[in-house]
Amino acid sequence: LDTSTRHGLEHDPAAPGDAVAGRWTLQSINGTPLPWVVLQSGANKIEVTADVLTATGTGSFTQVTTVRNTLNGLVTTETRSDAGIYTLNGNAVTFVFNGNGSSGTGVLNGNTLNVGVSGSAFIYRKQ
Repeated sequence: LDTSTRHGLEHDPAAPGDAVAGRWTLQSINGTPLPWVVLQSGANKIEVTADVLTATGTGSFTQVTTVRNTLNGLVTTETRSDAGIYTLNGNAVTFVFNGNGSSGTGVLNGNTLNVGVSGSAFIYRKQ
């Protein structure tokens, strides 16, 4: 078996996907550090407390988001997962999510990834 090939294609260790590959943790949404309030009505609220995007060098990713719900003084935490594929064109990254088919476009700048989804700006840092 020739270990220099991946799926029949020659593997370049500096392939563009390798720049995206790794574990990215969400730092802020729309300039506000986590936790970020998604929805609030009085003392009741829904907040994003963590989000981790893990990308492979072959164009797939998984995402795990932790959400804190406060309802009538009762606080619960839930984890939401999704996955999908991404493409890299220069420093522009496009993510397509399996869960609902939505997409987000980001700009890769070293260890920072700025992704826009549904009108919000998500800043990730590579770990």
